Amino acid sequence: MTGAPVTFTLDTPGADYPHDVDVPVPGDRDRADLHEALWVYGYDRASSIGYYAYLVHDDSNHARRRETVCVFLADGTRLVHTGEGEKSTAGCAAGDCLSLTCIKPFRRWRAEFEGTMARLPANPAAAPGNLEPSVATRLTLDIAEPATPAWNVERGWGDSLPAFRYHQLHRARGMLSVPGRTHALDSICFRSHSLRTRDLPGFAGHAFANALFPGGRAFGLLRYRATDRLPERGRGFVFVDGVLHEAEVRAWPHLVSDRSEGEAILVALDGRFGIEVVEGVTIGSVFSTIGADGRAWGIRGGGNRGYVLSSAFASYTWRGESAIGQLDRSAPRSRFAAR
Repeated sequence: MTGAPVTFTLDTPGADYPHDVDVPVPGDRDRADLHEALWVYGYDRASSIGYYAYLVHDDSNHARRRETVCVFLADGTRLVHTGEGEKSTAGCAAGDCLSLTCIKPFRRWRAEFEGTMARLPANPAAAPGNLEPSVATRLTLDIAEPATPAWNVERGWGDSLPAFRYHQLHRARGMLSVPGRTHALDSICFRSHSLRTRDLPGFAGHAFANALFPGGRAFGLLRYRATDRLPERGRGFVFVDGVLHEAEVRAWPHLVSDRSEGEAILVALDGRFGIEVVEGVTIGSVFSTIGADGRAWGIRGGGNRGYVLSSAFASYTWRGESAIGQLDRSAPRSRFAAR
């Protein structure tokens, strides 16, 4: 069953959490099994530039954060970076080159990255695992102007407080600098913050997708494939006329292709509003393979352990409007041919 609709105002975040859960805390927590992760994931349609930034703490040392940053440039260039560090302070999660700072819970964050990034080949799926960084890059974002309430993607099936996971859409402005070019950014930004136990044994894949449309409507979903122990699970939302409605997910895009663009996407969400269908097509992706040795760029298919992750943008169409939004998916390595 879906929950009651939530009317959005700037005075109420909409998530059923206390505000202080949105503030990252450096170092150890009372429960060592809780795994904290933060994302910002946005696209500036005017400049055709996208960005993805991810911070997660190291399970063996909660003061250390592992970072991943991807930049999608208008000419098709894709830049990537991974690293780790222990630069977090109160209210600021930071690795080595990337920091995400909570200015006002659920209302305003700041993202900063300054480092050297590697350039992916034209076919991101065939990228060599390790790339030589060569592109000095600086990205700054003021993630303000929340466009939707934060929504609880795990109500009724995930962990209870102090564990949590929510998603939220914002408008974010900032600057991107690469050699010879500086771009002003005015983007739609997806933000996620989670603190929860991880269910990696038998992990079978996931997807989250979301977009904010010019008229103010938005949709989103998080879905997990069924495992040997757990059924398929996850939920979606539809945001229409200032009201957030929870939704059951009837159709969602599994990761089955190594295409970096041009893949057709279908989402169907069902709730008090009826059934809404969103269609889309991918416009740019990066792939990485996560295994016992960490992250390697490209698809490393075959084998019984690890999974392939696709971080992408898609052009979505819904009720006659179009928007560019996020699409993040994974699947076991065994579903892809060995390279």
